[in-house]
Amino acid sequence: MASLLVLLGLPFLLGVAGRPHEEVRDHVPSLGMALRRPQIQRGLVASAIYVLAQKAALAMLGPFLVDAGLSLSTIGLVNGAGSMILGVAAALAGGALVRWLGTRSVLVLALVLQAGSLFVLAAFALSGVFPAGPLAAVAMLSSSGIMALGFVALYAQFMRWSDPRQAGVDFTLFQCMDALVSMAGGILAGYAAQHLGYGALFAGAGVVALLAAPAIAMVSDRD
Repeated sequence: MASLLVLLGLPFLLGVAGRPHEEVRDHVPSLGMALRRPQIQRGLVASAIYVLAQKAALAMLGPFLVDAGLSLSTIGLVNGAGSMILGVAAALAGGALVRWLGTRSVLVLALVLQAGSLFVLAAFALSGVFPAGPLAAVAMLSSSGIMALGFVALYAQFMRWSDPRQAGVDFTLFQCMDALVSMAGGILAGYAAQHLGYGALFAGAGVVALLAAPAIAMVSDRD
């Protein structure tokens, strides 16, 4: 994997990205200017809400599959083939749906679908019945398919809110909020799974996803 990363990085090191460019800018990007813009403030709120609803509980999906007795090869299939095949397909579908329905509709749709998958995972956990095939299918759909579908719309929304004069700064702020909420949510999910159980964790996360749907609709753009 390390060798592959080095190989893929060579075009950036030796290509156009490695050549210095001189340009004159009439605007100096800054964090202060970014944080004063209403679009950035809306985007940070949207990022926090969406990431908490979509990602937090899924931090415990791997441990849940291990405790449910799924083999390492099955879990590898969920994490590997799910991300490569289902994730790419869902991302392409998300792009098409954003053009057709708009970002707001796709964001809400992804949250509702994620809530449904989390409730199914909660049902498996509470019943104590773990059929490998259906459980792997739901896990793959939740962690790769629905996630990719929704985040295509979220990143499209981020790009609209970013100022073209300092798009790198603005988009990085959104990504930092994503990372912070993911880490904090993962820690909380771990505590919830330990003290309340997987069933309560996934059921609670499903409720959070449903509650996040109207909230994300309020702060996102229609188109």
